[in-house]
Amino acid sequence: MKCIKQSTQLKNIYIEGFPIGFSDEQLFNLFKKYGKILSCTITRNNEGISKGFGFCCYEQEASANVAITEMKGKMIGERNLIVDYAVNKVTKQQSKCIRLKTTPPLLDILQITNQYQQSQKFPTKFNLQFLSKLSPDQQKQYIGEFLYMKISAIDGHNAEKITGMILELDISVLLVMLMDDSLLKQRILDAQRLISTDGKGK
Repeated sequence: MKCIKQSTQLKNIYIEGFPIGFSDEQLFNLFKKYGKILSCTITRNNEGISKGFGFCCYEQEASANVAITEMKGKMIGERNLIVDYAVNKVTKQQSKCIRLKTTPPLLDILQITNQYQQSQKFPTKFNLQFLSKLSPDQQKQYIGEFLYMKISAIDGHNAEKITGMILELDISVLLVMLMDDSLLKQRILDAQRLISTDGKGK
């Protein structure tokens, strides 16, 4: 299996919104009709639990384009799929399609967020240049402070717990959430459901 370079990101798509119990094979089967797939993986935490999003890398850019057009917004279970070109870099374990840089430099962060900046903006006082100089853990802590303010305005009672759950996601996904309130609200709803389910089980 070949690894694609960053210059061919248009072959790699980001997928979010499928059921939490989905397997890599199920995600593959959902997207295989659009073209030859080189890699299809769901991102998971250290315990093997799905983080709710994954990546599908096609051999041809045209296949990725058709997949996005056909599958974006499609209802799977109780949610609409979010499907777009991949905007983040992940580890080789998470996706064999993309080469990794451990701490994204400023240029990479700007590339990650560029497509959103035309219509969306970061919160006031959020500093991308400062973020790029931090370690991965410090980056999450910095982003978490801004996410917490947004989350507490929606669910003050569970804000701390929800923020912690959302910070399990990759840094680049968190950056997009800072700019896109609709994505953040969907994640908050998912977290609230998990908290509610956990509470009923006790």
